Amino acid sequence: MLATLGLASCAADDRPRLPELNASDQLANARQCQYQGRTAAAHGLFVEILRSQPDVLGAWEGAVETAPDDDAGRAELDRALEARIASVGTSTPAAMPLLTLRLELTTDLAAREKALYDLVNAHPSHNAWPRTALGTVVASRGNHRAALRFFAEAADDAPGLARAWSGLATTQMALGNELDAVPAYERYLRERPRDPQALYNLALILVQRRQRPRDALPYLERANQVLPDDVDILTNLGSVLLLQNDPDIKHAERCFVRARDLSPQDPDVHYNLGVIYADHLDQDAKAISSFERYLELGGSGQERVRAWIAELKKGS
Repeated sequence: MLATLGLASCAADDRPRLPELNASDQLANARQCQYQGRTAAAHGLFVEILRSQPDVLGAWEGAVETAPDDDAGRAELDRALEARIASVGTSTPAAMPLLTLRLELTTDLAAREKALYDLVNAHPSHNAWPRTALGTVVASRGNHRAALRFFAEAADDAPGLARAWSGLATTQMALGNELDAVPAYERYLRERPRDPQALYNLALILVQRRQRPRDALPYLERANQVLPDDVDILTNLGSVLLLQNDPDIKHAERCFVRARDLSPQDPDVHYNLGVIYADHLDQDAKAISSFERYLELGGSGQERVRAWIAELKKGS
């Protein structure tokens, strides 16, 4: 749903370049690249962390999530996980996340599902990780109610497990339970505060279902910081800025102008510009121009916009 593009914090050529940062900052930098869709760069950063700090679980998780599609790359990561599991002890609680992540490298979903069930049954405690992975597998088959149960159980057992809350939120959304997704997104964002998709989804729920644009604004602002040139985020940020008790009209205009520059063939960005010029800035000529471009691009509200243009021309 959201466009992804590179920021200055990622290496432009996909080769990881880590500054002297602590593990938390290194992990945040790698996730930043992952959120921006720079998967190869993110994978390299996660692997670089693991070379010197193999105990950073989040780096193993990120490395698997951004694993290359080629068999050789996945086999190399599988061997690294196997070695790490052996070093911590296969039957220890510390091995459970690693065993789960290793299974997630299995491309055969049926085989993965069976192995995950076996892992859950073999370890009646400390099995939040494989239960979350099972939730992902069954959700991919469209069985969202079963997935919801797996995610909820995992979140109850391991409240700090970000992927359990993320799965819970997205599954609630898939079931049409947007309001029930709110607390799950809020809890997930305590663990992963810069995930732009979660920030964006939560903001839209707060605006559309709870009529709380004031509460939605900081989430869209944070999403915009991660993806400053994402058209969906810019458009919704501009709209929410106008819905505040004290609207930030100039900032909203900048958002709409940037969205138009990035996506000039999108009729909706021209419509938003027409609205702000007509209703908030009293710039009728610019409003007419934006609305006419909206019509040229085949916007769906043709009759309403034609009437608005006629009214603006009459007034000027």
